[in-house]
Amino acid sequence: MKKICLLTLLLTFSMGLFAESFTKNEYLLSAQDLLKQAELAFEEFRYEESLELVAKANAALDASHNYVRGSIIKTLASNSITKAKERMEWAKSIDAPTNFPLSYEAATDALAMAESSFSEEDFDTAEVKANEVIELVGTMKEVAKLPQYYVVRPWAQTRDCFWTISARPYVYNNPTLWENLYQANKSQMRNPQNPNLIYPAMRMFIPSIAGEEREGTYDSSKQYEPFAPAEN
Repeated sequence: MKKICLLTLLLTFSMGLFAESFTKNEYLLSAQDLLKQAELAFEEFRYEESLELVAKANAALDASHNYVRGSIIKTLASNSITKAKERMEWAKSIDAPTNFPLSYEAATDALAMAESSFSEEDFDTAEVKANEVIELVGTMKEVAKLPQYYVVRPWAQTRDCFWTISARPYVYNNPTLWENLYQANKSQMRNPQNPNLIYPAMRMFIPSIAGEEREGTYDSSKQYEPFAPAEN
């Protein structure tokens, strides 16, 4: 009976070694050596000694499991922190401290916690905090400056005129401010005295009227915050 039990232990233990063989470490090597000794003792009918060696091998295998788990968790945490840092650099590039101050501050604090936890070898917390950074930055988006130019499109497609263009959120968000566009673009109009005569492909200048920053030409693929003049 003892022989059968020992044989079962040896077979079970061998399967455990096989499952962990993808990662070599000192604990696993020790477990493998102890298994060989246990098998030899078993073959020589030294069953008590074989049983003791199997117990030691199991303890070494447990240590190997913990070592492998720790290595994996450390690697995952390290990778997550690296990604979190990259996302924070991107956040800086879109001026997140100004555009998303609360989320950026929370992400900064979470990154500091992730790095502190990693240095203290608390890799589980480090990964959780690093992923928190990634999630927070994921809520941010690049906010383009308001356009300084707009290329007029055919009336049949967009109903472009000074009134409708002025009403666009990225222009003045108000149709009654159309005269700002008219006065700024008179010089390139075919009939400067008639504000109704604008034409497709005309590159219309959009002057700043409330100290807002404008640059580039309107791009439909970009996201713009609506024009909102500061209240006095």
